[in-house]
This record gives sequence, structure tokens and C-alpha cells, in this order.
Amino acid sequence: MFSFAKPLLLEQPEDQPVYENDEVTETTCIMIGGMTCSSCSNSIETALRDVPGVAQVEVSLITEEATIHHTQNVSAKQLEDIIDDIGFFPTLISTESTVEKSLFPPNMSQNDFGSFINLRAKIQQELTRYKTTISVSGMTCSNCSNAVTDMVSKVPGVSHVEVSLITEDAVIQHDSSVESDVLKQTIEDCGFEAIVKKTEEIRSTAKSRRTTEDVTSAILRITGMTCASCSGSIEQQVNGLPGIKSCYVALTTEEARIEYDANTVGIRDIISYGIIGQN
Repeated sequence: MFSFAKPLLLEQPEDQPVYENDEVTETTCIMIGGMTCSSCSNSIETALRDVPGVAQVEVSLITEEATIHHTQNVSAKQLEDIIDDIGFFPTLISTESTVEKSLFPPNMSQNDFGSFINLRAKIQQELTRYKTTISVSGMTCSNCSNAVTDMVSKVPGVSHVEVSLITEDAVIQHDSSVESDVLKQTIEDCGFEAIVKKTEEIRSTAKSRRTTEDVTSAILRITGMTCASCSGSIEQQVNGLPGIKSCYVALTTEEARIEYDANTVGIRDIISYGIIGQN
């Protein structure tokens, strides 16, 4: 869904809030225009890390992308606005939910990796993102559109909302748990007329991935790694599989980010090779 170089995982500041193990977090990826040097990327990292609810920030000058890990209390629009306020040009790529950490026992043995990855892949499939477009009638000013944005943003499972006064449309990104009728009713509860136009699955790719391939990304949480040799071995072998575009395994966050061509290989195919389960 987005390309990335191996990022430097930034340490969490001492004064950053500590999140409960069972708290669901979000990962938002934003393309950023206007960066020319490391001072630019550093200023963006600093501004985003100061936001309450942001746990980790990675900004790549090479790929012109920011990856932000945060709680559901932080909206993608809020992150975009912060980047815009300091003089850069943000474009949302995606926001994805990650799985509750309590689902993964901290002392899982390495022999259980295969079963664990199967569970993680199943949950990841359930978190497929969708985009629903709804026609909204009766809005007369920005206060109207802001009211709709605020109310729809509070619906559990909604990750991003854009309401246009000009087109009279609301474009809402959400997970599979959100029904379009719920979004429609929420808008009507604000005092406006709403008609659902369409709901479609989001298949986003970064500008460096604009090809005919169906590039899909998956975030797999892996417990049991004890050193850089473990993560490096998994990363090297997964990258050698057919259809794999990139694989980065972070020992500190216990996550593997895998990009693959869905026309060539599926997440279950990747699991079936047994590479992760053998490490």
C-alpha cells in the first residue's frame, strides 16, 4: 500500500503517555511534499511527536512519507493539519487499525510463530478498509460541514472524514465493522439529508508504487524474537519469496511490514512457506 525504506525507529520520549496493552492503535501513512533536507523531516517528527496520543513517528526524506503510530483519539486530519501548519504539503495515503496487543501473549515460543501468524493474518483481513461516499444536502456554511465531520469521526471504526461544501459529498474511510446505514443515520441526526452513493474497498498505493500490480500491505505482529539475528533472518528469507515487494521486521515493535503483489502471492501463501514459524 505504501513503499518505505528501513526506518530508524524513534525512541518514545520519557514524558510520552504509556498506553495500556489492550488499547487499539492506528497507523497512519501520509505523503509529504516540500521536504528538502533532514531539518525538514526532523521538524515534522518533532511536531507530530508532541501530539497527545502519538506513540511513534517515522519520517523518510527519501520516500517523502511519514508513518505515525497513534491511538484512535488522534485523527488523520489532525495529523495532516499539523504538517500543513508548519509549511509542508500532506496527502493522506492510508490509516490502518492494528490489533490489540493483549491478543498476543508476551512469552510465546518461537515454535508457535506459525499459528500466531495465521491468527494475525485472519484479523488483518477483517480490518480491510473501505471508502463510503454520501451525498449531503442542506449544508450552507463551514459550520455545517464541520458538524458533520465531527459527528461522523466519532463513529467507532471510522478513520478519516472529508466533507465538501462545494460537491455536497462526505467521503468516509472506515473498517468493515461500519455499515453505510449507520453513517447515513449519523449525518441525518445532524439535521441534514443524506443519500449513500457508494461503498468501495480501498486499494491505495504510494506514488512510487503506481504500477499495474495489485500491491497489498500487511502488518504482522511477531513475538519470540530475542535479537537482531532473529529479525534479520526472517526479513532476509521473506524478501526472497516470489511476489514479495518488501519486508521489514522491527525487533523493537515486534512487527513485520510486508508488501506483496496480491496477483502473485497471498498472505496465506507467505505463511505456508513456514519461514517465520522456523525462526
